[in-house]
Amino acid sequence: LTGNDIAAVFSHTPSVAMMRARPMENEVQSEDGNVERKSSCLEQTLDKAFVGLLSETLKLRRYDARKVLRASPGLLTSK
Repeated sequence: LTGNDIAAVFSHTPSVAMMRARPMENEVQSEDGNVERKSSCLEQTLDKAFVGLLSETLKLRRYDARKVLRASPGLLTSK
């Protein structure tokens, strides 16, 4: 995502702007490979929405996926 894309998302969704950028280093990874944490970080949320949902599931091109995120930043706030 470009800086303009991120700025558009942050201006419409303050809750996303206040998220941690990356997971904390002291988060513990359990035996089954899952990281134990109470909330997700911005990097993981963007990865789920941009890569997982828009690119892989819906097969959108990168440009189109960026347009969708700019137009509906609420995708990043729901689980």
